[in-house]
Amino acid sequence: MLVQQLIILFFGAFFSLSLIAAEEKYSTSREMHSELEKLANEFPKITRSLTIGHSHEGKPIHGLQISSDLKTASSRPAILITGGIHGRELAAAEVTMGVARLLLKNHSTDPRLKSQFEKWSIWIFPLINPDAKDYNLQHRLDTGYFGRWRKNRRPLKDSYIGVDINRNFDFFWGNTSLHTSKNPSSDTYMGPSVESEPETKALVNFINNNPNITALLDIHASSPYVIYPWGHTKDTIKNKTDLDFYVKTCKAMGEILDYRVIQSGNFGPAYGVFTDWAYYAHGIYSIVVEAGSLRQKPDELKKTTDLNYLAFLQLMGDAPSERSKWPR
Repeated sequence: MLVQQLIILFFGAFFSLSLIAAEEKYSTSREMHSELEKLANEFPKITRSLTIGHSHEGKPIHGLQISSDLKTASSRPAILITGGIHGRELAAAEVTMGVARLLLKNHSTDPRLKSQFEKWSIWIFPLINPDAKDYNLQHRLDTGYFGRWRKNRRPLKDSYIGVDINRNFDFFWGNTSLHTSKNPSSDTYMGPSVESEPETKALVNFINNNPNITALLDIHASSPYVIYPWGHTKDTIKNKTDLDFYVKTCKAMGEILDYRVIQSGNFGPAYGVFTDWAYYAHGIYSIVVEAGSLRQKPDELKKTTDLNYLAFLQLMGDAPSERSKWPR
């Protein structure tokens, strides 16, 4: 009788874990790197792969450039898409990768994309924080539960680990709030100094060296929102042309996604944020999409990806081909 009970318990646990695996599937950083290379090889005339830096653990921050003519891509206005800056938002990197797939698959067949494809060059980096994503996936293999690590994985003093990459940029860095901390135990720890993290430096150096980038879409996954600057204050953008663009475009994207639209600062101030820095320091029109929940089952993830692809087409159609002018 005891043996039968043990067998039932064993196979019950095995079935439960198998069911979890069937319901949710996320790619490791190595798998995402391989898929990006596969896409570059499948579409060699319009795509090239590149690495813009490495994480603390030495993993490449890898992505694609997509353009109808790679030879002239640097002379065209460009849109940058990033994802996976927070490790526990597992769906964010998957959605960003899915958008890359759809852009390549549909580049010659979707009339909405074809009309913009000759105008824009696209950069897409699905996984900015590979160490944390891999840590959370390994946590599931070790315990049966996905990890919820948000920051990067760099060891700090006194056995603390990790900096919130999205609080480490040079825009009001050093200020604190409910959403930005100087405490290294906090999920929103800003880091020991501005741009202290290798992942931050990779993004900063890439943007500094690509002056044709005029728009940025940063994909997260913790709630259903489309978000625009500023994040450090509730005060609205001073440049009326810019504000009109943000309100119009974010409203249209929100309608496609069925997400609410909000100025970031209305959540409460946050400092050292990537998109605020890109808009302030470079005049890059920067939008965040919070693409639903942290984790999503395959059917939900597919729907989220498909809708985010359509929202990106909206951004392509609306985004200015030149950077913002002062005041901002």
